[in-house]
Amino acid sequence: MKGLGTPLVPMTPLSRMSYTPAGRRSMTPLVNAENAEQRLRKQIQRHWQEVHRLCKLHDLDNSGEVDVQAFRDIMTQFNVTISFDDFNRLMTKFDLKENGKFSYLEFLKHFMLNLKKINEEPEQRSLLSREKIHQSKIVIKPGSRMSGAMLEAMLRIRDTITNNWKKMRRTFRLLDPTAEGVITTNRFRDTLRQFSINLSEEEFYQLTTYYDKSLEGRVPYNDFLRAFLQ
Repeated sequence: MKGLGTPLVPMTPLSRMSYTPAGRRSMTPLVNAENAEQRLRKQIQRHWQEVHRLCKLHDLDNSGEVDVQAFRDIMTQFNVTISFDDFNRLMTKFDLKENGKFSYLEFLKHFMLNLKKINEEPEQRSLLSREKIHQSKIVIKPGSRMSGAMLEAMLRIRDTITNNWKKMRRTFRLLDPTAEGVITTNRFRDTLRQFSINLSEEEFYQLTTYYDKSLEGRVPYNDFLRAFLQ
């Protein structure tokens, strides 16, 4: 396997003494892992599919998690350099259940999907902002958390979206003559199928209910496209 840098700094087993009492968290904790994330960003964005494949091999029960040691071993295969402290912060941030396991799906989502609201990143000048993709005129509140199955589905269709998002946006806009930024769930699904994006009933339900938390039957297609573009 082609390396990504210099070898990982030797590490001793991670201590659990600084962790808070066990219990499922609904979101990643406020841990400053910025240094580690900056070191990993380009490598993960370039090789996320292989990282995902290797994590899946260790995730025998499809929980979206792997042992911390297993994830460290995977990173070692890519010759990633990271200090013990940065690695420990990263593990703490993505040990969502505080059970000593690393949530690789949340980790990949963090690097590969842009799920922040526009007003959370006012300084961002991403591809989307340059291409003038705006918030929908009709505000539809998204859900607060994705299921593992939905994350898997979004990662699976990511390349198709990034390669065809301009054509998809034009199709969505043709179905939205009043430019409200939303279309019905049926039209949304038909458009996905036009681009050979076929989701199971469960995946489509989870996707649409994430973007349409109030179950109004409409999907904000700009927000959907924005999730796949950095």
